[in-house]
Amino acid sequence: MAKPCSADQAVSITREEYYPGPKCEHVSRNLDSERFKLEYIELCQSEIGSESASVASVQIASCVPDQNRGGIVYTKQLCCSSP
Repeated sequence: MAKPCSADQAVSITREEYYPGPKCEHVSRNLDSERFKLEYIELCQSEIGSESASVASVQIASCVPDQNRGGIVYTKQLCCSSP
């Protein structure tokens, strides 16, 4: 689902999350604004090993139906860059 990060970016995958809605498209809304989410910035800083690292993009990495609860389970891919 996710496009590859560029060669000069590090990749971080978030933990699995549950969403009660029926469609993967619902969790992919407003992903661009999540670049500024502190949790994701800290993941990128840890991945790169620099406090100046930032989140270049956030995309859905995987999205599958949750057979037990209904809804979907998904992860996000962060493309991390350093200035």
